[in-house]
Amino acid sequence: MELTQEDKSVLAHVVIDPDAWVEHALATVGEQAVRAKIERWKPDYLAKKDLSDYKNRAERDAIEEELREPTVEQIEEKKIQAEMQKLLREQAIVNLKARGEL
Repeated sequence: MELTQEDKSVLAHVVIDPDAWVEHALATVGEQAVRAKIERWKPDYLAKKDLSDYKNRAERDAIEEELREPTVEQIEEKKIQAEMQKLLREQAIVNLKARGEL
């Protein structure tokens, strides 16, 4: 299936990874579904694409993810990673001293 750059941009307006989405759609529901999605979202894309703050779906999701407050699990994971890095540095110093390199 041949898609124009505009078709790809329309898809990028509503899906995170247009290439992967098209591949999946073609394998499961066919070309007609791809064309239908493009036609469904083309007016919205054309209305917004020239706005100074326009972002495609992947860009919007990335910004939303950055703004999201970290969960308790994410905070704890960062603490664990920092502690592991500290222990690895300390062990590296011990190893260097044992070999007389420090």
